[in-house]
Amino acid sequence: MARVLVKKNIAKAIVLAGDEPAESAQEKLPDGHMRLYSYFKPSLKAGLYGIEARQYITDPADKTHPFPVWNYLGTGPKGDPIDLAANPDTTVLRQEFQVQAPQFNLDSKLINTFYPPSGHQDEGRILPHIVFNDPHVPWLREAGVSYKFLSDPIDPSHTPGPTGRNLVPWMALIAFDPDELQVSEAEAKSIGLSVPDKPTDGIASYDPKKLPANGAFQMKVGEYFKKISKNRIYYEAGYRGDTDPDLVELQDSVDMTSVIFPLFSTVKKIFGSKVTEQIKDTDGEDRIFEGQKLMAHVRHVNTNGFPDAGVEEEGYYSVVISSRTGNVHNPNPTPQVVHLVSLEHYDSTLMTTKAPFSELTDQDRIGLVSLYTWTYTCIPESVNFADTMRAIAHDTQFLKPPQASLANILQTQQSTPALHKAAQLLHDRLNKSYTLSRWRTATGEETVAFNRGPLVAAPTPVVPAKAQKWPKLSMTGKDYQIFDRDLGIMDLTYSSAWSLGKLAAIADSPFNAALLRFRSLVWTKASSNTRLLTNGIATPRAILSTTASAIDAAHALPSTFTGDVSRVNPHSTDAVAPPLSDPAVAPIMAKAIQLAVDRYSSTVDGESLYNDFQLAQAVNADWELIHNWISDCLYLAHIPAHYLFPEPSHIRAQPEAGKEIVPNLPPEALRFFYIDNAWIDCFLDGALSCANHLEPDYDSTRLRIKEVYNFYLSSNIHPLEGVTPPVPRFGFVFRSSVVKAIPDLKITVTCWLFDPTTKSFKEDTINASQDQSKPPVPPRNPVLRLTKMDDFTVLCLLDCLPEEIAEIKIAQPPHQQRYSMGESLKVHPDGTITAELLVRMLYTSKADAPEGTGEHGEWKLLPKTGPDDPLPDEQPKEADQKSFYNSETRCIDPIAIAKVVNQTLVDSKTYPKMYTDAVPNASMLGMELSDPAYALIIHQPKATQHQPPNRETWDPPTGHTPYPTYTRQLWTGLTPDPQPHDPQGQLDSNSPSHRLIERTTVDPAKISLPSGSPNPSNPISIPPRLNSTPILTFPPFKTTSTPGPGVIPTAQFTLLLHVDYRPPPPTPQILNNNPVYAPLDYLPTNTTNLYDIIIAIRRKLPTSSPLFRLKELSVEMPISPDDKDLAVNNKVREPLLPMGGYKGPGVRMVRNQRFVPTLYYSKDSGGGPVLGVKLIPRSGEKDATLVLKNDGATADASVRLAEVPIAPIRLSQNVNVAQIDANGKGLNRVAIEGRGIVKLVLRETYISMRDGTESTIITDGETRPGPHGALQVLPLVAVKKFIDPHKDGVEKDLLGNVV
Repeated sequence: MARVLVKKNIAKAIVLAGDEPAESAQEKLPDGHMRLYSYFKPSLKAGLYGIEARQYITDPADKTHPFPVWNYLGTGPKGDPIDLAANPDTTVLRQEFQVQAPQFNLDSKLINTFYPPSGHQDEGRILPHIVFNDPHVPWLREAGVSYKFLSDPIDPSHTPGPTGRNLVPWMALIAFDPDELQVSEAEAKSIGLSVPDKPTDGIASYDPKKLPANGAFQMKVGEYFKKISKNRIYYEAGYRGDTDPDLVELQDSVDMTSVIFPLFSTVKKIFGSKVTEQIKDTDGEDRIFEGQKLMAHVRHVNTNGFPDAGVEEEGYYSVVISSRTGNVHNPNPTPQVVHLVSLEHYDSTLMTTKAPFSELTDQDRIGLVSLYTWTYTCIPESVNFADTMRAIAHDTQFLKPPQASLANILQTQQSTPALHKAAQLLHDRLNKSYTLSRWRTATGEETVAFNRGPLVAAPTPVVPAKAQKWPKLSMTGKDYQIFDRDLGIMDLTYSSAWSLGKLAAIADSPFNAALLRFRSLVWTKASSNTRLLTNGIATPRAILSTTASAIDAAHALPSTFTGDVSRVNPHSTDAVAPPLSDPAVAPIMAKAIQLAVDRYSSTVDGESLYNDFQLAQAVNADWELIHNWISDCLYLAHIPAHYLFPEPSHIRAQPEAGKEIVPNLPPEALRFFYIDNAWIDCFLDGALSCANHLEPDYDSTRLRIKEVYNFYLSSNIHPLEGVTPPVPRFGFVFRSSVVKAIPDLKITVTCWLFDPTTKSFKEDTINASQDQSKPPVPPRNPVLRLTKMDDFTVLCLLDCLPEEIAEIKIAQPPHQQRYSMGESLKVHPDGTITAELLVRMLYTSKADAPEGTGEHGEWKLLPKTGPDDPLPDEQPKEADQKSFYNSETRCIDPIAIAKVVNQTLVDSKTYPKMYTDAVPNASMLGMELSDPAYALIIHQPKATQHQPPNRETWDPPTGHTPYPTYTRQLWTGLTPDPQPHDPQGQLDSNSPSHRLIERTTVDPAKISLPSGSPNPSNPISIPPRLNSTPILTFPPFKTTSTPGPGVIPTAQFTLLLHVDYRPPPPTPQILNNNPVYAPLDYLPTNTTNLYDIIIAIRRKLPTSSPLFRLKELSVEMPISPDDKDLAVNNKVREPLLPMGGYKGPGVRMVRNQRFVPTLYYSKDSGGGPVLGVKLIPRSGEKDATLVLKNDGATADASVRLAEVPIAPIRLSQNVNVAQIDANGKGLNRVAIEGRGIVKLVLRETYISMRDGTESTIITDGETRPGPHGALQVLPLVAVKKFIDPHKDGVEKDLLGNVV
């Protein structure tokens, strides 16, 4: 649904670009045009119909005597069939059928809109109206059966054409005062609503203590016929006697209806007290009922620009206008109840002697069926469309806090420079549409974080500006958290987008299931092809291609063959190839996954990528669903509104200066925005991460899906040259009560068009690029999505930037305008009211309109001059206008108005012979009762400040080159170009160059590996979750731990470094005053690939509570200052990392998320470079600390440092290493082996809970003997070991992969 509009735009462009002629547009309405009809009579009105069929069979030899055949009732005198040829008058057996139509209730889906909206306010001169989506609704039933003019068109035309120009509808819209519908207890008893003696005999909805506010009582249709005996409409007149089955069915019907009970005198004043067949001008009151023929008409409009409408889709809407205004006598706001009442058989109720209506007096009440009702407030003056739009235009801005509020942040005086800087930083964040949100961390603490949705107030980069090493994809979404170090606040914008995308995908069962099936299909195909290739098994195609030659070779064997025939195949001497995760096999598997995704995302013929703008279907139906789901997300589908607008105040009216801010501001706002592509990319990354059960470490299938979709985004839509799939870039949200009042608000956007001949810009219109040798080229339509989000909000998405826009127009649609009794109601001294109706010029033919037609035309008034003006006054005379409106009944006289207005238009001297229709009709009256249509136009600045705004004074762009072509791409890494799509690709049998399968006599552990040094950018390496912040630089730490009051006495944590593919080794033991290390307690050097190390930080006594708050933990590891690391004074500083430091993906917590890890560079006490890992607690406390206590929060603070290059051993030291046998069992002896000993530093900072003293305690790698020279505390070191492949073998991880 999100891309319906853009698909129809593209389809239209393809038709115009094709060789075949487009569909004839002769009968189609151009944009901005409307065609009116006085009525739309259905082919069959509601009622009972019959079909009679007669057949005549003719013999070719005797054509003069056809043989008649038809169905009939009865038989001949003797029970034999009737001879139809001899009895041609035999009655035909009729097949009857019933045409159903609304009668006592109305489906709300038929209603398009109504005005004034429920609960709103408007002036007393306004004539309420209702619009139906079906043009036939007002004429689905006959208004009456007493006279022909109530069922057939009347007012014949003077020229050849329809038999009649108007038709009386079966419904009417009336505005009542609430008091006019209030029924007293005595009246209720008289009517039959209440039966005090037998309450069950009354109407259940009647409660004298709780009368309905709208005066409508709910009851069953059968109750209306049986319990309301005389105070109702005489519906029996439309049926064939009291025994008519249809009437009996109605009398027993349990369908619900609403009935109002106005006074008989009120009804007579509104609808008349007589209905006669003779239509004469002198009949006066007799023609009141007939006047309803002019209060309903049909509007045929082009719906281009309507929310949720298509391109050039034409809509037919029927309009019913009330003949009664609101209360114009009360100067105070007065509620008005509008009822759409049924007029069916009102004529028979008045004219038939059997009707009980004649027995009623003026003070009795009559039950009218109410088909629909709503309430509004009538006020002396109201804020109309034009005033509301002016106020909205004055308040227009981008989607962010009000400018005045942002300015106040900077203008407020701050006491310190630090606070002033913080205010500036906060202002910059809020100015970019950010908002502050409460955030509960993974460990349960509450704090504050920045957040915003995909709609922003300024253009955004491809990846966030504050982010470093933005990942191609994420496995958890936490990679997209950005820590703002200037403010100390986390930015959750993109991580929340990732999480939302995953939730949206999980909630969408069809998409989730399709993605699961697609992933399984891709993995099955890719793994099968990889195993075939790596195990040297020929593909079926290769086997079939050699079948003929194998048969020929068999036939070529000599017939004298005498060798032994073995019926048992010998055992294979080959070993199975390494697993798919092996470094040698993984590149082949990665390529196989790419080819599998390419194949199943192509068309059925396999020639090209599936494109939803073309007719070719995808080879895999699941890919179509996945493709369309991704495309809809680019149009902001599947994203909840509270994520699009996380701060509600951004889309509300601004508070007035100097006034108190109220919590519920009116929803009057026009906000523009850019679309943050990085946010959408994170959303899609989270969505596509679903159903991943086969690639838990690195989702290559997801990455290839995004690469394939990028190829689609960069592909042209055939046969359109240079047209790629459009994607929204800019837009606006319009939120106003106007949307509630006018649901089909018309929004159009015009762009600037670059003229290569003049190298300048001009407005893009239908003729802007017209060539005499080619058909006219329609203007560019940048509107990609136009939809109503709720009753008050319209969202518009554009594929252009604001500098490309020439005009944005928000206008009233032709079928949802306001109707009123004149420009104003003039009150005379005697209290009477005269309507001042100003006639606007209409034209019989659009060619006669001198001002032009369509949206740019002007609807001018006929001249109105004063007594001294020499020009003629063509407006209706005041004497005529006095007959237009009855101030006592508040009813207009449609027949009198139509007659005067029609004659005025025909007799116009200013526009002679431009309106030639001599028959007053509903279309003409509907136009003249319409208020002028207004529009809000947003455009570029005017050329001069002194000229009024008009189209001729708008400044086009001053550039001399066209705007660059934009192609949207999903984020897949640093390479912006889409990867080629190859649905016919095959795996390369020559890659890798070394053998993957060896003879069984060869140790599989000795399979040769690619030569080369460790490569951190290895395409098959598994990137861990990244730290989004850069490595900082800190000065050397100078403070040392000094025991004293309020200072923590001893270190609370231990530190151990080990590789991630082995469990942590045991703590070294002390033997003869020297440490003894475990046999696997080392970090290997000279490895083929990089690996992760675990920095295990654990509390010594996790169950203790020493009354201290932990503020910070930091670990420092030495870096080689150069490539030599020469000894100084026979002392060598053994480095952990080589020269150049650390360039890996980053650091993350292993399990405990209560800390935020940060990498930094610094220097040790000797001036040597070190790499540090600082851990800051996540805490809601003001001082950002965690209490050391027995709750598990600080028991483990281990971190993972990813892809660490380990420096070679500079000085090998002989250390004690415990020995084990081949099964890993200890031998109770030690051996002297060479190791590299790296001295580490662990720094712990605490705040005393007793006196607030801050202290730091340090544990390092220096050896400090205790009393009597005994080694009591182990030095803090990491152990390195050189791995010799020929002596020690190769280092492998838990999966058997070579490290």
